[in-house]
Amino acid sequence: MKYVRVAATTLALAATAAMMLVPAASAITLPQSLTLKLSSPHATFNGRLTGGKWYILTAAGTGSYFKPGMWTHPLLRHHKPGIVCGTPEAAPLFPTTGATGKVGVDPETMFARLTTRRLCRSDPLPRTSRRFQINNGSGYRHPTTLTGRYTIPRRDHTYSYAIHGLGRRVSVRVRDNIASDNYGAFHLTLRLAVPADCAARQWRNFYNSAGNMMFASQAACEAGVG
Repeated sequence: MKYVRVAATTLALAATAAMMLVPAASAITLPQSLTLKLSSPHATFNGRLTGGKWYILTAAGTGSYFKPGMWTHPLLRHHKPGIVCGTPEAAPLFPTTGATGKVGVDPETMFARLTTRRLCRSDPLPRTSRRFQINNGSGYRHPTTLTGRYTIPRRDHTYSYAIHGLGRRVSVRVRDNIASDNYGAFHLTLRLAVPADCAARQWRNFYNSAGNMMFASQAACEAGVG
């Protein structure tokens, strides 16, 4: 029994030493910015969020899911002729290297796309788009902006989202099956939430990962983020 106890103690000490050698995920340094290119639409902020803390992620920019020439000569799959549905803008807010041209999406809305005349009538633009998604460690989703849902784009194409910290890193993505022909980028900034973020009824748009509204009033929101 003596040798069994000694062996067990030795194994426990070795396991503890091994755990000490594994570096812990570093806490996030804020504010922090990154660029999400629509041609490579996945990115992760450095460092982990503090569990229970609230953060604000601001996303700005415009882009396209189609090659530049397709806006001038709309051609769909199998060389089927299409149309430009909606009203595109002339160029990305933040151009990326390589081909560029007209744009029809921002982080919150789709305001122009290539499609058939029939689909344009049944699904007109502009409208809300949920392709831009945020993952705070509980899975990807498109949260409501601090100022609510948008069905038409803001003139500055800038939107802010409340993010609940879960002790994990924050990742972002744009859903698109074929991203290689995309262009444009979204500029993202992450910072700690402050009581002023609760003003103007914005407290209604602080949701947890389950989609539940977290605060019953502006005062409760201010206390929760302060």
